[in-house]
Amino acid sequence: MTDKRMTLEELPMMMFLPSELKQLVMDCFVPASFSFGGDIVTEGEETDAVYVLAEGRARMVKRGANGEEIPLNVLKPGETFGATGLLDPSVLVNGGKRQTTVRASSDVQAYKLDPSLFQACWPIIPKSETISTSNSAIANWRTSSSFTRRWPSFRRKP
Repeated sequence: MTDKRMTLEELPMMMFLPSELKQLVMDCFVPASFSFGGDIVTEGEETDAVYVLAEGRARMVKRGANGEEIPLNVLKPGETFGATGLLDPSVLVNGGKRQTTVRASSDVQAYKLDPSLFQACWPIIPKSETISTSNSAIANWRTSSSFTRRWPSFRRKP
């Protein structure tokens, strides 16, 4: 598996932690393996962790109104998923259920962080305009990307 320290140290949430806390948090991530085609997380299930992809690729999909799978995103090493269900109050009001499925597109090695540890760290991370802007931009991109994939007729509109 890819070096854990190298994978986790570059995460935005790690950049703002004091060095002693950073090491403690990195030690709390545990390795997780998933085979090609297996679900890493499943839409509708409880939000159980934050994941960081270390090796392999995964795809994010959502169930459409007719039960069809709608591809939303491709995740590559270094990308995280699962934090939205832990941070977004609207998701938590919804019972903390996952809004998408993430499925391994190859054999995947990942690191998993327990939600209670993630939530304990979040208030410690200094909030700045940059973090807020970055988080908003990511959320907006994912929302618009999801929308155009679910409703293809809007892709070509000005």
